[in-house]
Amino acid sequence: MISLTDGLPDSLTIHGIEYKIKTDYKTWLRLMDTNDYKSLFIGKAPPPSKELIQEIQRFISRGEDSKGEEDSSPIIDFKLDADYIYSSFLQAYGINLIQSSMHWFEFMALFKSLPEETIMRKIIEYRQYDGKDEELLRLKRAWALPEKLTEEEKAAGDYFEEVFG
Repeated sequence: MISLTDGLPDSLTIHGIEYKIKTDYKTWLRLMDTNDYKSLFIGKAPPPSKELIQEIQRFISRGEDSKGEEDSSPIIDFKLDADYIYSSFLQAYGINLIQSSMHWFEFMALFKSLPEETIMRKIIEYRQYDGKDEELLRLKRAWALPEKLTEEEKAAGDYFEEVFG
């Protein structure tokens, strides 16, 4: 969560040691694709640990509680939804995300506050719909994110391709 009085964080404290980090939203979006945590750090990165993972997750969530979101299906995929996020930021804020730099906390605050008339806000509403209206259910299915395969399902698919492909 953004603090209007304290500024934005630019480090993580792991095992009592403060490590400077890159805060640009593009760095944090890349992390979600690559899981290369070392690219977050300016200078030396801390060794892998449970505390490191917790601090990275805390930074990504901006210190906010998940409010039960862990059990629900994902409603955003920053990679698959990139076009809609880009156009929504341009429409709502006049921000060209390709040319801009901003802190992860700023990006997420703006993302969470996208106006209802933007395509990304509409897509999120369709994906979250939990009613009986047939048209909205059709839109929910149309905008649904693809199901992610488990490691076992991927291995079975690879084996199938190897044997029958």
